[in-house]
Amino acid sequence: MSSTINLRNVVALIVSELGCVHPFRISRFLVLINWKLTELLGYPLLRFHVEGLKAGFYIPELPKVIEDDPCFKRDKARGCITFTCSKPLLPSWLHELIKDILRGAEGLSDEELNRLVIRDSRYDELLKRGGFLRLS
Repeated sequence: MSSTINLRNVVALIVSELGCVHPFRISRFLVLINWKLTELLGYPLLRFHVEGLKAGFYIPELPKVIEDDPCFKRDKARGCITFTCSKPLLPSWLHELIKDILRGAEGLSDEELNRLVIRDSRYDELLKRGGFLRLS
């Protein structure tokens, strides 16, 4: 198991926790996680681009993370991604933070989850900066 805190391992944990999940939802969770980490640490822990408009966005690195790793499997019938390897070992505080964010949004539809992000006061600045490109 890896203890590295990187985009791949956080995505792997998200998918491991949720089961079969669409990349759209993964991207929303990644932004929410980085915003929470910025509140706690004073800086985002993960580096990734965010491209989009007022109504929505995508993370260009996400398809490459999923497609380049044999642990991620596409379930075409259900239109989602699964994770088939052992959960990455992340620090327990980060694992708990991620689980809390996932639990807090578990009942939200895709539209509601998207609104949670795009209506946040930090969203316009995130688009302007092009994502979380500096870590400190």
